[in-house]
Amino acid sequence: MSLVATKVISHNPWSGVGLANYTSVASRYDQSREAISYVFPWPVHNEFLLIAAELGLPAFCLFIFIIVIVFIQLLRIGRSRKDPFITYAAISFLGGLVAYFVHLQFEFSYIFITMPIWAYVGVFQAMSKIIAQDSN
Repeated sequence: MSLVATKVISHNPWSGVGLANYTSVASRYDQSREAISYVFPWPVHNEFLLIAAELGLPAFCLFIFIIVIVFIQLLRIGRSRKDPFITYAAISFLGGLVAYFVHLQFEFSYIFITMPIWAYVGVFQAMSKIIAQDSN
């Protein structure tokens, strides 16, 4: 499945094949001996490859940029000494986010459609604002 996804990415690097269109085009790019896209007609079980295949490399890079900013923000909040509750919450959110992204290496969940991750990013922004106000 990963080989099929990399083939899709290499043929459509800028725009991808469209959100939720991976399964409909995977058979065109499948050159495996097992014909895996016919036997197992599901998206690749790696969310990062799926994002790059469906939305293209620019969207994938933007997604990685957002995730890196969120990780940096949580590390900064976790190192602050202003509010111990927010500090410990940031550290636990950081651990949960690491575990979630490791899990996405082996499973797909259409992260752009999944609401909890984006709600959590909003919570992280609020935590950052609280820490910034406390430091003033």
